[in-house]
Amino acid sequence: MEPLGRALRWHGQNCVTQVEDLRKIVNSIARDDGLKGRERRSKRRFNFVSNVSIQAVNLDHQPVGLTYTAVTRDISTGGLRLLSPALINTPFLVVKIPLPSGPKKLVLLEVLRCRPFRNFYEVGGQFVAEP
Repeated sequence: MEPLGRALRWHGQNCVTQVEDLRKIVNSIARDDGLKGRERRSKRRFNFVSNVSIQAVNLDHQPVGLTYTAVTRDISTGGLRLLSPALINTPFLVVKIPLPSGPKKLVLLEVLRCRPFRNFYEVGGQFVAEP
């Protein structure tokens, strides 16, 4: 992934793109109830159910379409899985994550998959972080 080169802003707030800051966000959310079972991922996932705002963005990190409310399913230091009411056909999403204490944080998610799930779309992606 190429460096962003400039801070990505959404509604006047910078997106979190530093690995350590992403780790702090996940640690503030995660409880010690990591998902069990056969795990192929390198990062431990944690149940995380919350309403989040999502905005599809293109390769130039420019907004595309409307902002939606989605529901997260789980989170790790590497990424996030959520249910969206709309098909996501852009390479990135800006996700506004509520924290247990403090202001909401924005993260940039590279969309790895978007597939139908009942009346929604399950979206899985990895956080975009500066090297």
